[in-house]
Amino acid sequence: MSPFQAALLGSKEIGFTVFTISMSLIAVFIPILLMAGIVGRLFREFAITLSTAILVSMVISLTTTPMMCALPAEG
Repeated sequence: MSPFQAALLGSKEIGFTVFTISMSLIAVFIPILLMAGIVGRLFREFAITLSTAILVSMVISLTTTPMMCALPAEG
């Protein structure tokens, strides 16, 4: 199997798991995002930042990382 085909197969095998774990982590921050009062205002940016970072991490782990693994090793 070529490295490209192996990377595609590997990302297909773990894609659903990575997606569900990322979505469950984002779901943890939804109550923090919806909190009222001073504490809610204090942690709102925190929840948005972490949710965005998790979403970007998921996209990179499902697209960029497998394609970098498919490149031939140099050195």
